[in-house]
Amino acid sequence: MISISQDTSSSRRSAVCPIRALSTREREIAPSTSLRKWFGHDPARWAEFRRKYRAELDNNFTEVQRLRDALGRGTATLLYGSKDEAHNQAVVLAEYLSGKTE
Repeated sequence: MISISQDTSSSRRSAVCPIRALSTREREIAPSTSLRKWFGHDPARWAEFRRKYRAELDNNFTEVQRLRDALGRGTATLLYGSKDEAHNQAVVLAEYLSGKTE
């Protein structure tokens, strides 16, 4: 099971912290800096952001598999720093890990 929650305790606004045990490697599964900056939380860019981030995840098999393995051991909470609950990388990552397609 995957849940999504806003991270109100961190000043790192773009972090994805899948589960505590994996939080030290969060940058390896997060969208690239260039993609995050391009997106800028602009809802008009959401569809393209989703497509590009999913492509990055497709090319990051090791970390994606590590997360999937962890999910097999219990519930994971994906944290996001954006104020927009519907348009953030945790939403895309949860869809991706759940096998949902665009």
